[in-house]
Amino acid sequence: GKVPRYRFLHSFGRLAREQGLLGLWRGNTPYLLRHVPSISMSFAFKDAFRQALPRYDAAASPFSALAANAAAGAAAGALSLALVYPFEFATIRLAADLGAGAADRQYGSGMLAAWAQAGRAEGLRACYQGFSVAVVSMAAYKALYFGLYDTAKNLLLPDDGRHLEVTPSALLGRTALASSTTFLAASITYPLDIIRKRLVVDVGSEASTRQRAGSFRAAVSRIYAREGLAGFYRFYSYDMVFRLGGG
Repeated sequence: GKVPRYRFLHSFGRLAREQGLLGLWRGNTPYLLRHVPSISMSFAFKDAFRQALPRYDAAASPFSALAANAAAGAAAGALSLALVYPFEFATIRLAADLGAGAADRQYGSGMLAAWAQAGRAEGLRACYQGFSVAVVSMAAYKALYFGLYDTAKNLLLPDDGRHLEVTPSALLGRTALASSTTFLAASITYPLDIIRKRLVVDVGSEASTRQRAGSFRAAVSRIYAREGLAGFYRFYSYDMVFRLGGG
């Protein structure tokens, strides 16, 4: 029969009942192996790319400063994602692989099983399925995030680069600015994230159940036909809470 859809507010109890408490951390290992290096590298690469680009005074040339910060952020996001994307692939596959135990799951042994199954089904390149969409999404997200944050910080907090204040008001200001830019960047790029995840889940699945039917355009058409525009913002509220909480 048809499996009921997961709802955000009820998913915690349902996952705990169906998979045990450890099911709430399903896919956490590849997620950490992807997320921690990706964040570290994106900041390091952004600074390196920014040094190679012309320097602009945000107060005197705000649009030029915004463009330079956005370009550095986009390049950093794309490069860091390329290096860790197989872990992102495994994270999505494991999170979507539901079952009460290893015997009930497609990838019972975890991350290596997800890679091995994808490789057998479509070759090693399958671990980069959805990468073209992901790199556009990540580049756009990092361009918006770093472009807006760095430019706004130089305009609103001009002394922040010379000495780092740790007063409550300074910390609150930086947190509010970071949260605002994260929310805006994630909201704009979220539909691409949905499409990317559908492409990853499709690897090795039966043709009749695929969302993508082989292409980005087909994935968009299938999602819109089945779920309407709301399908491109599925679990949006959860994702915003996750991102604003540091994820």
